[in-house]
Amino acid sequence: MHRNFKGYDPAVTFINNTGRNDIIESRVSYDDQNIYFYVKTNEALTSHAGNNWMLLFLDTDRKKGTGWEGYDYVVNYGVTSKNQTTVKQWDGVAWGNAQPAAFSVSGSEMEISIPRTAILKTEGTPEFYFHWADNSQNLNDITAFYANLGRCVAGLRHQQGLVEHPLGRNTGTPLYRDVYLSFNS
Repeated sequence: MHRNFKGYDPAVTFINNTGRNDIIESRVSYDDQNIYFYVKTNEALTSHAGNNWMLLFLDTDRKKGTGWEGYDYVVNYGVTSKNQTTVKQWDGVAWGNAQPAAFSVSGSEMEISIPRTAILKTEGTPEFYFHWADNSQNLNDITAFYANLGRCVAGLRHQQGLVEHPLGRNTGTPLYRDVYLSFNS
């Protein structure tokens, strides 16, 4: 979604035409092997080709002092094919140690399946924060996350009940809704 708004000072107009995918819904589920992320956009998702497409940042230890601005992993920062992406870990300097993850896109919906071993969440109920960011122009600046609409910050914590998987797979595991969910507007 593009922005074109007058500022506090009427002589100033804020214009940003870099928005691509306007995120309207996000969910998380897990089983013994994987953590599943689902996201829905207002219109059909754009192609994964190009830079910084539908990045998913994970703060797996929930500590602001670790990782890049608190985020320990980034997903989709290196999509390798139409159904394979990467999970990269922050090493203190750059995103590296790429692990494979599967994803599927259908119109305005996407599901990503991340092996729990890739983010060191192999036992019990995984707890973490996550943040979707699409087409951020500067990944060296955390404020770039807030330049476009459709960003979501959420945390996985509370069980909401059994729900069928968004893209048709029913794992029989609880589907978690985004607690701490906020969409920029």
